[in-house]
Amino acid sequence: HRAILRHADVFVTPGGQSSNRESIWEGVPMLVCPQAWDQRGNAARVAYHGLGLRQTEVATSVDTLNGAIDTLLTEPSSRERAAEMARLFHVEGKLERDVDCSDRVMAGGIHGSVEAARRRVEARIRHGIFGDRPESA
Repeated sequence: HRAILRHADVFVTPGGQSSNRESIWEGVPMLVCPQAWDQRGNAARVAYHGLGLRQTEVATSVDTLNGAIDTLLTEPSSRERAAEMARLFHVEGKLERDVDCSDRVMAGGIHGSVEAARRRVEARIRHGIFGDRPESA
């Protein structure tokens, strides 16, 4: 999904957790059309946080869907909120990776000395594993 989402202006989705997370990561507003299980709750969260719109009707017309998509394309609030949430996800994701590595070092989960662990972490940083996400073209 993410490779396609990088080029999308709106993501129409049933609202599964993975799809929502990928859309947020890429900063793409969503039109969520829930169908089952947790999707209704996910759709409500998307709308509540201003990340897009939810379609509450099970059967809806093409005109209704087109209207919702037009709203997402023309009103900047969802796009701005999605971009803001994407920035937060990127910061949190980097912090989680860094903290996870630190926790493993402190817990002795990385074999070898602290100095050896430090060298491995530095190598990962040099290779971009902990670095910022490369900008898409």
